[in-house]
Amino acid sequence: MLIVSFNKTIITPIVKTKLTSKGVIIPNSNDSKLCVGVVISSNSELKTGDKVLYIRTENLCYNLNSLEVDIVNTSDVVVLFRTSCTEWD
Repeated sequence: MLIVSFNKTIITPIVKTKLTSKGVIIPNSNDSKLCVGVVISSNSELKTGDKVLYIRTENLCYNLNSLEVDIVNTSDVVVLFRTSCTEWD
């Protein structure tokens, strides 16, 4: 179980890659700091499983049991999608 401090949120990013017709994977080369992810743990109005758009800072990335997570300030969450994650994947 992950417990975050009062103003932090733990998010797992949704990484999208493109696949060519020949099966070659093209990694996402977008240098934007805005990312889409799913909330794992938060001490705010966000709930586990919420899909969000957030500002990613590279220095707060962590590998948790082979799952990449980002630890961000709750104020860095820009958008909360009011739709189930399974509808967006």
